[in-house]
Amino acid sequence: MCDRALIELEPWDRTLARTRDWDWVLRIGQRPDVALSMCPEILAGVTVADARSISMSADWRASWPGWSGALTS
Repeated sequence: MCDRALIELEPWDRTLARTRDWDWVLRIGQRPDVALSMCPEILAGVTVADARSISMSADWRASWPGWSGALTS
């Protein structure tokens, strides 16, 4: 959870087919004005039942373009 202002400063990269959330977390984690915290409690439950969901794909190559910069920097 974060303020709307942070999302406006660092919007999700909609050019990525997958892993938009992880890309966003990696980018905001590099900001000196942002502190990331983990919550040990489950805050939401999600069920994915649609076979067309990109999360159902085992093709890791679809995620790689969005991660290549983060993994090499």
